[in-house]
This record gives sequence, C-alpha cells and structure tokens, in this order.
Amino acid sequence: MSREITVFPTYLKRRRPVCDLDFYTMSILMHLWTDGDLSYAGHARLNLVAFAKSLNTDDKDLKLAVKKLCKFKLIMFDWATSEIFICKYWFRAHSFKTFIQKKNLHSALGKVASCKLKEEILKQAKDHLPKNTENEEGGMFR
Repeated sequence: MSREITVFPTYLKRRRPVCDLDFYTMSILMHLWTDGDLSYAGHARLNLVAFAKSLNTDDKDLKLAVKKLCKFKLIMFDWATSEIFICKYWFRAHSFKTFIQKKNLHSALGKVASCKLKEEILKQAKDHLPKNTENEEGGMFR
C-alpha cells in the first residue's frame, strides 16, 4: 500500500552526507523520497530502467547515483529483488501514532521480499510497531 501523504524533511538538504551530494544524485534522492509507490515503511520495488525513463535520464547514470546513495547509506537497494529502502531519516521524519498508521506500516513489512531490507526496516521500525496485537478498540491487529 502506498502512502497518501509524504512527509519530506526540510532539513534533509542541509544534513551530511546529503549536502555533499552532487545536484544529480541529490535530485534522484528527492525523487525517491517522494515516489508514490513507496510504502509506509519507506520501501518499494523500483524498476530502474522505467524510473530512468520517467525522469528522462540515462539508466546508467541512474544506477551510478543509486550506488552513490547506497555508499552514503541514504538508501539500501537490493539488486536481486529491485527493492529500495529509504534507510536514513525515514523513521525520524514519519511518525506512526494512530492504529491505522501502525497497521499500514505492519502491512507494508509483509510485502518486502528482500531479507536484508526487511531486517533493516524491522530494526528501524521497532519503536513504531504496535506492542501487542490488539488495537485501541480491542480488535485484533492483522
């Protein structure tokens, strides 16, 4: 399930290592942050060739930018499953206060195919997931 609203941290461009990125790589990061296919967990399947076409850019340049973003630990990309995770600042920028938000986050975790991405997402999301399986109204969390 993709999000209806994206919280984009205004401080992001001033933080290291983002402020050290070249303009092209920074713009790719901004596009990834605001991509409508990102789940509540900051995760999506990303066809790099199609994404490059949508941005009217060369897919080889895009792959280099993705590698650079991975090197700076701003994103994680699983090349085997073509999945991305916005691993830096995602859970700092997004709060999951309501039961529905937590349920959507939990549901998004079930759609992650990459073991390494799922492990990292679970590690970062642990404070945002419900502590038990019941919601405020006493219903079961599924």
